[in-house]
Amino acid sequence: MESSVDSQASGQARLSNGIEQRRVRFSSIDGIERDDLPLACEIWREDIFASSWADRKAMKLATLFVRYIANPDPSLVVLREIESQCQLTREEVVRSFTIMRSYGAIDSFTFQRDDVRVYLHLSLLQRLRVLEARSRFRQLRSTSGIKRLSHSPRVAAGQ
Repeated sequence: MESSVDSQASGQARLSNGIEQRRVRFSSIDGIERDDLPLACEIWREDIFASSWADRKAMKLATLFVRYIANPDPSLVVLREIESQCQLTREEVVRSFTIMRSYGAIDSFTFQRDDVRVYLHLSLLQRLRVLEARSRFRQLRSTSGIKRLSHSPRVAAGQ
């Protein structure tokens, strides 16, 4: 019995450590569930796209962050890969991060050599929109007989 408790605690520590090691994550997801992260990402990205301050650079970075959260491959957010994928210089990346932080889209960012860490800001209003959308999805699911609304192509393909 003790070994299963130890094993469970060890698994939770690994999960916690894995989450802490993510290079791009929301600073806070209070009030929403992990299953809602794809929806939260869509809302966060849409708000950036709709904002008057966002330029193509910020939009490219927002899209990259959402892709990373959906599929956390650390190689996606290494600075040289960001530069290559988004066709931005290091200075443009830093400038875009600074603007995104100034407008509240991200809370903080750090660079350590080529390693990039970004903490996205999900506002209270955005979290409310996630909860409202989740509630609507549940209503649709119950009335239409759909078992699950998929957030990713892997789930939709049954993988």
